[in-house]
Order: sequence, then C-alpha cells, then structure tokens
Amino acid sequence: MPQRRAKEPSDAQPTPDQPPVEPASETRTIDALESHIATLKEMVAKAEALAGQYRERADGERQRADTERARADAERAKAEAERDRADGLANQIRELLAEKAVAADKGVELEQRIEELRAIVSRMVNRPPWWRRLVG
Repeated sequence: MPQRRAKEPSDAQPTPDQPPVEPASETRTIDALESHIATLKEMVAKAEALAGQYRERADGERQRADTERARADAERAKAEAERDRADGLANQIRELLAEKAVAADKGVELEQRIEELRAIVSRMVNRPPWWRRLVG
C-alpha cells in the first residue's frame, strides 16, 4: 500500500475572501439559461404585440358588425313600415272593390227599377185616357 501524504498546515485553514471557483460546466449552463430567458422574453414581447394586433382587429370587426347590425335593423324597420303600408293599401283596394260590387248591384237594381218605370209609363202612354175607357 502506498503511503499517505501528510497534511499541510495550509489545508486546514480556509482561504480568505476568494470567490469560490465555479466549474466550467455550471458557467456554461447558466449562460445557456440566461440566453434562453432572453429568447423567452423576446417571444413573450412578440406574443403580446401579436395579441394587441388581434385585439385591435377584433375591436374593429366588432365595430363593423355593430354598424352592420344597426344598418340591418334600420332596413328591417323600413321593410316592416313598407309591409304595413302595403297591407293598408291592399285593404283599401279590397274596400273599394267591395264598394264597386255594391254599387254595381245597386246599378243593376236601378236599371231594373228604371225599366219597370218605363214599362209603366209606356203602358200609361199607350192606354186610352180614363174618360174614354169609361165611355167605352
């Protein structure tokens, strides 16, 4: 067996105020992590900017949709007003047609009555006077 070395007196005492020396692999790991953190921060900044753009775009689309909805509501109200007007006109037409039919019926009745009166007048004119009928 090999012999042990004797301890040196400096080994027992701590080294004053010297920073501990990090192994090279830990330094590389820390540098890689710091680089990755910087990359992640850049990605977050880009994602936030993109989210802002999407938010602005969504707000614009929402405003456009609201405007379009208001226009559609106005068109719907206008169409309903036109429909009501058309219904009113159709009712007026039906009433006028009914009045025309009634007037036509009355006209036919009047024509018949006139014909009856003409017949009576015609009989009266063609008839001999009353005193001739009495004498006879």
